[in-house]
Amino acid sequence: MINKKLIALGAVSLGLTFIEGCMINNLRNRDNAENKVPAIVKKVTQINTNYSTNNVTNNINLQAKVNVEPVKPKKQYSAFPFKQEIPFIEFHAKRVGIEPELLMAVRMAENGGRGKEYGILTSGSGRKAYDNDKGYEYNGQFYNYRIGSEKQMAWSARTLANALGDFDVEKRNGKFRGDKLDYLQKRYAPSKAINDPRGLNGNWKGNVNRAYLKVKNSN
Repeated sequence: MINKKLIALGAVSLGLTFIEGCMINNLRNRDNAENKVPAIVKKVTQINTNYSTNNVTNNINLQAKVNVEPVKPKKQYSAFPFKQEIPFIEFHAKRVGIEPELLMAVRMAENGGRGKEYGILTSGSGRKAYDNDKGYEYNGQFYNYRIGSEKQMAWSARTLANALGDFDVEKRNGKFRGDKLDYLQKRYAPSKAINDPRGLNGNWKGNVNRAYLKVKNSN
């Protein structure tokens, strides 16, 4: 007579063995997948549901935050004093479609303290959006800012790119008669701005132009 208890125990044992085998295969598949992660992605640092991908909203479904490996600078830019920022400047300039030398020139002209390196100053709703901003999207993936000045850098790059795009439209339509730097100053560092009581913005165009030529001619 067949012992029903033995049959039941055997079935449980086979079931556990099957489950363990599936778990091992899943772990192997996961390890293989991790080994195939592109070199540009360093690692998944944490899971977070409270960050912004468009500088306004911060209620995104569960996603992974990752860091991008800094790349070696394509040029040395010997006249640019902030060497650590060069590969990041090249990346963000390319990301928004502007010259890295222009972003470097703004950095040199502004030369602000911590959190103001590129002269990005916000207030009201803009300040809230800036404070909530933890990174940026690139090729459909969200990335953390990697160095202290990178948020300023990214916002500066986007501000310059937007201004240059508007300049082309207004110049073509005859609504603006100055040159690009005149327009950039109007948008980036306008004269008589509330946050410029000493009138230093009046020197912005000249300072950026000199820094631009210095960096451009240093390679």
